[in-house]
Amino acid sequence: MRRKIKTFLLLFMVFAIVGLIKIDVSAQSNGRSHYVSSTGHWISGAFLEKYENATNPEWIYGDPITDEFIDKESGRKIQYFERARFEYYPDEVDGLKVKQTNLGYYLYEKGSPLANIPDMPGCKEFSETGFKVCYAFLDFFESNGGVIQFGYPISSFEIQDGWIVQYFQNVRFEWHSDNSPGEQVVISDFGKRYFDLRGEDPNILKPTTHVDGIPIHPVNSLETHAFVSNPVISLIDQQSIFVIVKSQNSTPVNGATVKCIIELPGGEINKTYLPPTNEKGITFLSAIPLSTKKAGIASITIEVNYGDLQDTTKTSFHVWY
Repeated sequence: MRRKIKTFLLLFMVFAIVGLIKIDVSAQSNGRSHYVSSTGHWISGAFLEKYENATNPEWIYGDPITDEFIDKESGRKIQYFERARFEYYPDEVDGLKVKQTNLGYYLYEKGSPLANIPDMPGCKEFSETGFKVCYAFLDFFESNGGVIQFGYPISSFEIQDGWIVQYFQNVRFEWHSDNSPGEQVVISDFGKRYFDLRGEDPNILKPTTHVDGIPIHPVNSLETHAFVSNPVISLIDQQSIFVIVKSQNSTPVNGATVKCIIELPGGEINKTYLPPTNEKGITFLSAIPLSTKKAGIASITIEVNYGDLQDTTKTSFHVWY
């Protein structure tokens, strides 16, 4: 009878996890994605919503130069554009989950100052930082989102790289007098400059690969979840481990190698490899024999490798008499 119950629970877990994968993939497919052929990268989900909310996203942000990936330092999902860097904050309220990195602040270099701008109708001073925004820069600033989009000004007019420029928290404005009317204010390409400054992996700049002419999302980072079939087992018993591996886009990762390390309450350690993940990103190992003389919490560490990518997650269960 006990074996029948365990078999039922095992099958139930398999179907439940398959169902979970289907839900996740469906949620991702219902979210919109946009492929930019000029650079060979995707913009998806909340990042795409942020991008399209700009009055002229190609002019404000430029094209994406990476797909989204997990920043190793902060653990956040990020994406680089020619003129911007997006960061994802899942705990923020809707509308504030995607923020811009303060590229203007991080990349500010003092140039040759211009004369102080007098108080004139064409200027607006920001008490928060004590700087004015004037003339065409002010028109562009106010027409394209203002402080919410660009942050506060952090410099006056300066001469840099042969242009009149002004720094804001998120960007730098440049004045290109030779451009056509309406295109004379240009935002500096700080996305790529910050990418290089941070020493990011240049491989993620490579365009998305294609299969049969169709662009596919690359796997830039891994997201791993692990489950057990029995939250409580006896001192001499069996356990089943289930693992789901997804990419940064919540799509299944096929062919990832998975190592499982179980540390029992008595100090015994069981190390084993699960089969590679299947096309649904799932792998499991059933009826793992376990034996210990001590009751308590058993910890499980799951180590995943996929190409050059690695990820680790943990779960646990209780050993009882």
